Amino acid sequence: MPRLPQRFKDFALCFSVANLCYFRSWTALEEIHRSVSDYFAQQRSSVELELLTVVNALLLTGILWLLLLIVGDSRSRLIRYTAGAFLTLAFGTAGIQFGYCVLQQSPRLARTILSPACAPWLISLALAALPVIVVGWFQTAARVASAIAMFMFPKTVMNVLLVAWWAIITPPPQAYASRPAPGTALGTQAGGSPRLVWIIFDELDQRLAFVERPEGVDLGEFDRLRSQSLFATAERSPAMHTLLSLPSLVTGRTVVKADPGGISELMLWYQGAPSAVPWSSQPNLFREARGAGLRVGLLGWYHPYCRVLGADLDSCAWFPVTDIAPAFRWKAWTERFGILGALGRQFSREFALGEVLSGPEAGYGTSLPERLSSLEDKTEELAEIRRRALELVGDFRFQLVFLHLPIPHPPALYDPRTKRFTGKPGHGYSDNLQGADQILGDLRRAMEHAGLWDRSAVLISSDHPLRGPEYGAGLTEDDKRLIRGKLSPFVPFLLKLPDQQRTVTFSPGFNTVVSRGLLESILRGAIAGPEQAAEWLSAHTGG
Repeated sequence: MPRLPQRFKDFALCFSVANLCYFRSWTALEEIHRSVSDYFAQQRSSVELELLTVVNALLLTGILWLLLLIVGDSRSRLIRYTAGAFLTLAFGTAGIQFGYCVLQQSPRLARTILSPACAPWLISLALAALPVIVVGWFQTAARVASAIAMFMFPKTVMNVLLVAWWAIITPPPQAYASRPAPGTALGTQAGGSPRLVWIIFDELDQRLAFVERPEGVDLGEFDRLRSQSLFATAERSPAMHTLLSLPSLVTGRTVVKADPGGISELMLWYQGAPSAVPWSSQPNLFREARGAGLRVGLLGWYHPYCRVLGADLDSCAWFPVTDIAPAFRWKAWTERFGILGALGRQFSREFALGEVLSGPEAGYGTSLPERLSSLEDKTEELAEIRRRALELVGDFRFQLVFLHLPIPHPPALYDPRTKRFTGKPGHGYSDNLQGADQILGDLRRAMEHAGLWDRSAVLISSDHPLRGPEYGAGLTEDDKRLIRGKLSPFVPFLLKLPDQQRTVTFSPGFNTVVSRGLLESILRGAIAGPEQAAEWLSAHTGG
C-alpha cells in the first residue's frame, strides 16, 4: 500500500487537475470580483457560480482519485486502460481549458489559430501526434503533465481561499433590496390630473428609424406616433453610454463621469462641477412629481433604479444587464434546474471540448452554445419586461410612468418573419427596430384599452444612438455594413401631448438633457399643446 504522503500527492494532483478543468469558471469569478461592481447586480449573483465550481471540482477530484487508485491497484488490464483513458481525458480537458483562457488574452492570436486556414492543420497535427505520444512517450508525457498540474496546485489552494474571502466580503442579500419610498397609498387618480409616460428605447437611432430606414423595415407604430406628435429632427443624447445618459436625463444635468459608490449608489460628476455627488440625493423628475402629490411608477433596465431612486418611486422594478457579468445567469439556472441540474449544466459546459473550442476569442461565456443560451435568457427577460410594462402603462393609479426598455439595443432578438421575439441567431439591429415598434404598439393598445392614451402625454426618446463595434455592442456583420461610415449622433424625440392628432416638426437641434424640465412643465399644466412645447424648447435650447 502506498504511504500517506503518496496518497496526499495523488489527491493534490487530482484536485489540481479538477480545478484546471474548471479554469474558465475560476477565471470568470476572478474577473467578476476584480472589475464588476455589485452596483449592477440584482442580487448576490456570483455566489451560485462559486458554490457550483467548488462542488463540481471536489466531485471531479473524487472521481479522478478513484480512477488513479484503480490504475495502480487493479489487476484487470481492461479496467486499468479504461481508467487511464478517463484520466487522459481529464488531463486533456484541463490543458484545453488553460489554453482557452490564454487565448482570451490575445484575440488576434485566437482568431488566427481557429481560422479555417490554420485550425485543420493544427487538429491534424494533434491527432497524428496523439498515438505517438500514447505509445512511445506515454510515461514521459504523464510525468510532464503531472508536474505541470502539481506546479498549479498553489493556484488551486488560492482559489479555495478566495472563495472563503469572497463569502466574507460579499454584502448580505438584504443589501440588494430596493430602497422603500415614504408611504404613499395607491388610490384612485384625481380627475384632471396630468398623466405622463416617458419611454426610453435603449439605442434607438434617429437615422435608421426615420431618416434612412433600411429597405423592408416596417415601423408603422413609430410612424403613427410621429403623425400625432411634436417630432424633433436633430437631437443628441447627453452621452454615448447608458451609465452617463440615464442619470443625465433623470436629473436634467449633463453627467460627464459616473462611478458606482456601492451597491445602492452611483457617484456623478456633472459638467463643470469640481466633485462627485450621489445620484440618490439629486433632485429629479420623480421626486418633483411625488412632491406635487403624483404617483410614480418605474420599470427599468441596466441601472438599479429601485435601490438608488426607490425613495422617489411608488412602484419600481428593474432588470440587470447580464452582459456585464455572464455569471449572473447562474442564479437563474440554479432556480430553474435546482442545484443538481445546475451542477450538471456546469459540468457539461466545462467538460465539453467542442463548446470550449467554438469561440475563445470572444471571451468567457461566448461560445456558440453559450451565446444561444444567452439569447434565450434575454428573450425570456424581454418578455417579462414587456409584460410588466403593459401592466404599468395601463394602470390609471400612476400619473407618471417611466420605462427604460432594452431594445433595439443588440443583440437582435426579433424575427420579423414570424413577428415574434425568438432569440434565434441570424438577425440584426434593423430586426430589433421592428421589435421595438411592436412593443410600442402593444403599449399604445394597453393604454387605449384602459382609456389612457388620448389623455396622456407620451415622450419617446433614447439614451444614445446606434454605436459602432468599438463599444462592444454585439453587432452582426450586416449591422456593421449598415452603419459603415454612416454613424449618426442623433436620437429620436417624439412628444405626443393629450388629445394631439397632428404632427409638428421641430428642426433646431438640442440635447435631450432638457427633457426633465420640459416634462415638469407638462406635469404642472404649463404646456398643453405642441406649439407651447415648441416654444418651451426654443426658449430653453436656443432653438
